[in-house]
Amino acid sequence: MKRGKREEKSSSPPAAAAEAAVLGNDDLLREILVRLDHPTCLVHAALVSRRWLRHASDPAFLRRFRGLHPPRLLGLYVHGSLNPSRFVPVPHPRELDVVFRRANFHLENGLALDCRNGRVLVFLLAQCQTGIKAGFLVCSPLHQTPIIVVAPLEEGSHFFLPADGGNGMCCNIVNLVCGDKKISAEHFVMQAGAKSEVRTSATIELPSNWQRQRCMDGALLVNNKCYILGNVGYILGLDLASMCLCVIDLPDGVQQHGEMKNITLSQADGSGFHLIHLNGFQIQVWHHNDSDYAGEWQLVNTICVRRAIAHLAMSDYWEFTLKLGSSQVRLHRVGDNAEFLLNLGREFFHMYIGSKRVEKVFEMPPDDNSYERNLVIHPFTTMWPPSFPALRDEQAHQSQDQ
Repeated sequence: MKRGKREEKSSSPPAAAAEAAVLGNDDLLREILVRLDHPTCLVHAALVSRRWLRHASDPAFLRRFRGLHPPRLLGLYVHGSLNPSRFVPVPHPRELDVVFRRANFHLENGLALDCRNGRVLVFLLAQCQTGIKAGFLVCSPLHQTPIIVVAPLEEGSHFFLPADGGNGMCCNIVNLVCGDKKISAEHFVMQAGAKSEVRTSATIELPSNWQRQRCMDGALLVNNKCYILGNVGYILGLDLASMCLCVIDLPDGVQQHGEMKNITLSQADGSGFHLIHLNGFQIQVWHHNDSDYAGEWQLVNTICVRRAIAHLAMSDYWEFTLKLGSSQVRLHRVGDNAEFLLNLGREFFHMYIGSKRVEKVFEMPPDDNSYERNLVIHPFTTMWPPSFPALRDEQAHQSQDQ
């Protein structure tokens, strides 16, 4: 027995040395951290030491981490007609339990109009002395922050939630001013109830068949540029820095089908943006470089809906869908890396383009009368980047904990 204990003690120093050799190597440490499954785990790891914090919060490392572990879908804001939106949570890993315990997803009697990076744009009808007043609000359910009044609705208004993380509450607003075959744009920012200076673009000629998409649909803000999808054949692009307004043609062969929701826009990983086109049972993912409005489109992915989700859909309903045709499939935007939500009748599927992973996230109950053709879905995801603890001073930032 004594001999066994001596052997156990003598083996401890080599084990500790091996552990120190691995964790003391910056390259190996980054390889370990990047394999953590969720940003919550990454924040916990950053609390180990200042050295781990610097690696976990490094921008280059975070870009790689996000590519492997995109923000998680937490739930869906669902409403039909003018019914208030309700939050439907989706199955989640255990490490996200604390997020759900601290969050407040209830929107009172409001309608969720957009969700992005932990924020929700809400439309509210409020009773006042002069009658019913409509307004737009921005809230952050994950932080339970106070609701901030944005602005009243104006015809041609598009609201863009910020793409960055953190606790800042603001909203970019772009108003399209249409004349006889001409159009211009106005831009300002609402933050904490204050309105910034209104900036105006030059007026440009409209294509002969231009039709503006109804408010809030098909609009994207990325890299300080916004893109608004028209009903027929074009995307309107506005550079918020220069207030340069232009028209971008859709890729060859891409056609819109009115209210069928077969086209959506999404942020790309890096520069530019993605256009996701649902054509029958085929999904095409196109990329456009935002550094050049006149640049060419590039087809980066093609996905067969039958192969992707047939094994997850209810067999009876899938056969019914095949008989009726692809008109039963609808497309909803989610995430900022060409991730999206597909809707087949009462079933909803979340698809990750990068990993080509598909999961069923929601199914409307058969007795739920809120199901209807014009059901509106807004997916709500975790925030990015994660919030790391801040170092107290530069001297602490330069020191290392072993």
